[in-house]
Amino acid sequence: MKTDFEILKKFMNNSGNIDLIWDSEALIWIDWREYDEDIVRYFNDKLEDKIEFELIDNGKDYGADIVLKKNDERLQIPYNEVMERDITIKYMNGFIVPQYQIRWFVESFGGDTLAFVLLTAEEWGGLEEEFGANNIKYYFSEINPDSAMFGFDLEIGAFQWFSELRKNNKGVDNLVFQKIATLRRAKRQLDAKRDSGDLRLKDYYLQKRGIDEKISDLMEKYHIVE
Repeated sequence: MKTDFEILKKFMNNSGNIDLIWDSEALIWIDWREYDEDIVRYFNDKLEDKIEFELIDNGKDYGADIVLKKNDERLQIPYNEVMERDITIKYMNGFIVPQYQIRWFVESFGGDTLAFVLLTAEEWGGLEEEFGANNIKYYFSEINPDSAMFGFDLEIGAFQWFSELRKNNKGVDNLVFQKIATLRRAKRQLDAKRDSGDLRLKDYYLQKRGIDEKISDLMEKYHIVE
């Protein structure tokens, strides 16, 4: 893991030269079609203190549930009706904190395969102290219950907008951009309901104004420029 830390440090020292990290062993690449137990194994390979896990039959169509185990602690990952990559990653991350932390390498966004990095909390803290927390989070987004990674579904043609928004606002957490993208999608859905006649004009304008105000508040709060 120390080698991964040095790779990230070299990457940050060279103004985010993607070539320095893209094909490195520091990145854990996960395809959206992965078996979720394999995702646990990928992260486990990076851990000095390995996590045990087992599969428990639950009678659901998606297959067995994953139970994470360390010492006397057990966690059955709570899926709904389908297994979701985001849920597996979030709960795996939650199970290994505070000693370790998984982060999403946001530069990998835009395809079916996303990259992640697992370091100790101390190593992440060292990187943030040296390069600034916002600079680290720009490339390596923290994972929390609200994070959307594989589930971050941009509208067709919106990827360029998202990329430009990140470039123009490097000090802003990626979760803020995701919130704005979600609100923009909600506006498009309102437009569709209005055009189909499923939404009265009065209700349309009230809901649209509410969404616009939320977007405006986020833009103002984080000093976002488009």
